[in-house]
Amino acid sequence: MVGIAGTAPKTWTVRVLALSLGGWALAAVAPAGECAAGPPPADPEQGQEPGLPEGPNLEPAPDPELGPEPELGPEPESAPKPESAPEPESAPEPDPETRDPNPDPLDGGDGDLGAIIEPEQNPAPDPEPEPEPEPEQIRPPRVDGPYIGLLGFGGLSFASVLNLDTPAPFGGGGAFIQAGDAVFPWMSIGIAAGGQFGTTGRQRMASGGLMVELGFLPVPRYPLSLRVGFGFGGGSIRDQGVASRAGFGGALFKASARYEWFPLAAAKRPDRGGGWAIGPEIGWLGSTPAAPDQPFTNTVLFGISTTFYLGS
Repeated sequence: MVGIAGTAPKTWTVRVLALSLGGWALAAVAPAGECAAGPPPADPEQGQEPGLPEGPNLEPAPDPELGPEPELGPEPESAPKPESAPEPESAPEPDPETRDPNPDPLDGGDGDLGAIIEPEQNPAPDPEPEPEPEPEQIRPPRVDGPYIGLLGFGGLSFASVLNLDTPAPFGGGGAFIQAGDAVFPWMSIGIAAGGQFGTTGRQRMASGGLMVELGFLPVPRYPLSLRVGFGFGGGSIRDQGVASRAGFGGALFKASARYEWFPLAAAKRPDRGGGWAIGPEIGWLGSTPAAPDQPFTNTVLFGISTTFYLGS
């Protein structure tokens, strides 16, 4: 550095920054005195301009002294490396005797989740389960319990009396009221009371009777019954223009077959026996002669019976 002669002594401040190898910094400041004042004002008598130094008095300024070099500090110790975690010990292999023959594909075998199995692109649909067959409903018996009914029929009657000629059959009809009880699934007992009438144009016939009637069902599942009756009865035959009348009487018998339907029983009585029944009946009704050449009647009937069974 070069100083300007003729001025007051100046102070130069030198700062030296030194960087140590360990990253430490030290600043050295060397004070040399107080800062000098600026150049003196010019003297107008000497003819000098203010602020300009004199030429012959220029001298080299002394080099500033450098401060002592900073001592290097101790190098910082490196941080200790973290200890690596101990490697997990492998699980012991399972015993072949206790190994599961059907392992779960999602189970890795050692408790870890196994490999995820990707689903098929187009999996086959599960087959629909077959519907379980409904249990067969047990139907209660229909010909069951006390009953009351009516038999209406039409037929042809063949009659023979002692003092009157009856060459033609009598066509007509009749009715019987019936009541009784189905004491067994295959048998019923009751009574029947009624009568019939017929005509041949000139002659008239009227008869009646009271019978005990039995009904038998060969197969209780089907309401087909065979019926027989026995009792007593009688009748008379009149001819136009003849004042006297002829008659017949004595034992009365009946034999018939009947089939019954129960159209409303399933809806009205699904879990109870009995119900209302209707069906056809075909049979024979007759009064047999008590002795040879005695009066008798034989009637072939075609009828409709209706019966209501109260159920047991």
